[in-house]
Amino acid sequence: MAARSEPKAETNFVWPPVAPGDGGREPVVAPVGPASRTPGVLAKLVAQGEWAWVGSEPPAVDRLAGVRWRDAPELVCPRCAGDVGLFEADADGCPACRSRRLAWREAVRLGPYADELRECVLELKFTRRRPTGVILGRWLGEAIAARLTDHGLPPNRALIVPVPTTRRRRMARGIDHSAVLARSAACASGAAWGRLLTRRSGRPQTSVPASRRLRNVAGAFKARSARAVAGEAPAVVVVVDDVRTTGATMTAACRALRSGMRAADWACPVWSAVVGVTPARDRAKRPAGKV
Repeated sequence: MAARSEPKAETNFVWPPVAPGDGGREPVVAPVGPASRTPGVLAKLVAQGEWAWVGSEPPAVDRLAGVRWRDAPELVCPRCAGDVGLFEADADGCPACRSRRLAWREAVRLGPYADELRECVLELKFTRRRPTGVILGRWLGEAIAARLTDHGLPPNRALIVPVPTTRRRRMARGIDHSAVLARSAACASGAAWGRLLTRRSGRPQTSVPASRRLRNVAGAFKARSARAVAGEAPAVVVVVDDVRTTGATMTAACRALRSGMRAADWACPVWSAVVGVTPARDRAKRPAGKV
């Protein structure tokens, strides 16, 4: 993609720091507002401050070090990111998703939404602990970069888009958790990121039964003009959120984004990436109101 030239004073900025000769690559981070393929001074300072702020691992993330929570790739479907048995999934999906028409082409996750990983997400979402989100986003960015590389796609040609929250919810919680994840994922992967979606207010997904969640978010998302905010089309657009349970929110967000991409003549695929996917066995047991 075409990139604008940056001021000369910014060219020596490298984060994370690397030793001379290590061939480190400067991460690409777009401004917090409308997307841009070129990082600005403020965006770089924000990213630098967040990574420096992490310092020591937050408590919930620290507990992950003592348990096995990362997925074995062969036990996760690359299309729906659901749990599968050995040899059950291939490039076309798994028995649970092969016959379904999904709103995304590939799905990336860190692990099942349970135990310590669930605690990390809740800590980020409801205690406004940004360092937790920075670390989770970094890991998610590394997973996204690895999947892109497997497909022969350069990570710096990707665009990461967070699933937006409503303004009211953002003010009540004091944090836009998906944006924190997306910014950190972009920093770790070398991709750009930007807010290409808006969301209208409505009932929280956790307050409605699983069977009504897709209807609850129907029309909730709207795509900004992709060409106006990000210029040339990326190789792939990755939609990032914290958790996927029924998939209703991610489906609605991806559909809205694809609609905006068609209007801008973008022909690139849309991927999904989340920190955790609720195990199928837990979805039926999770009542409305349970996060």
